[in-house]
Amino acid sequence: MSTPSVSQNQAVESKEKNQILVRDKKPVSNGRFFVGMVGAFKGKRHTEEAKQKMRRKRREYFERIDMNIYRSYHIGKKQSGETKKKHSILSKKMWSDKKWAREMKQRLSKANKRPEVRLKISKALKGKTKSLEHNKKVSESIKRWWQNPENRKKNVGERAFHWKGGITPLRKAIRHCAKYKEWRITIMKRDNFTCQICRERGGWKEVDHYPVSFMAIIQQYKIKTVEDALNCDKLWDINNGRTLCRKCHRS
Repeated sequence: MSTPSVSQNQAVESKEKNQILVRDKKPVSNGRFFVGMVGAFKGKRHTEEAKQKMRRKRREYFERIDMNIYRSYHIGKKQSGETKKKHSILSKKMWSDKKWAREMKQRLSKANKRPEVRLKISKALKGKTKSLEHNKKVSESIKRWWQNPENRKKNVGERAFHWKGGITPLRKAIRHCAKYKEWRITIMKRDNFTCQICRERGGWKEVDHYPVSFMAIIQQYKIKTVEDALNCDKLWDINNGRTLCRKCHRS
């Protein structure tokens, strides 16, 4: 009886390795993937212990390698428009899940508060300056966002991310809101940055509520919160304001 040759054994082993399993009438992957195939781990979730282990291994890996060499693989390489579009669609789909987005924001916020993470971010950004074009785009984007009344309401009072229980005096809170700054700039431009008393142009300028004073409006319209102030038209009337230099404003 003849024994099978080496090539015949290899052919049998190859056939067994590439054999496709079937689950619910669908082919299941055994390491090689085909169209319509179901992943062997589909529907399964990692335990919390396994997740912690993977995170630890990933941190150890990035601490061990030279990040400059790692980054050099991507320098000068640009993604195609089609690839960018796919990434954009996937990212929007992920962030549209409110529960996932909320958990991810909390996780990132918690991670970024760790001293070692903040130190790494500081080192990575140290010495790097943004271009004028980039700063201009960021500035225009922020201005467009704040010009929307609905967006301003999201960051007023208890809804603001830096809310500390209402410890800021009302007068100071109103003077530091975005609408007050916009009102000041509008009046300064109208007056050509010129003091309306001494006629000095340029230098440090301030805006004064006149003829009806700031506190008189607060008392007359019974303004108790910043939201009340934002809804008071008299407080933002540009005809009730004038540009003054610091000396004239203090006198």
